[in-house]
Amino acid sequence: ITKFLSADAREAWLAALEPLLESAAPRRFRATFIDARGDAVAVEIQAIRFATSERVLALVVARPL
Repeated sequence: ITKFLSADAREAWLAALEPLLESAAPRRFRATFIDARGDAVAVEIQAIRFATSERVLALVVARPL
């Protein structure tokens, strides 16, 4: 997914998702994606954690603002 983020937004994106490693509480935040033409697209992100005995998965839904 990082290829859809500008270089300066990658660290903020990872910091926003990091709490999912410790908590099952859903996360909401805003981000800016880069589309195929290179244009910025503002989106609202909702991320939900699903933990199994072997790994942690996240469902991430992005909606344009």
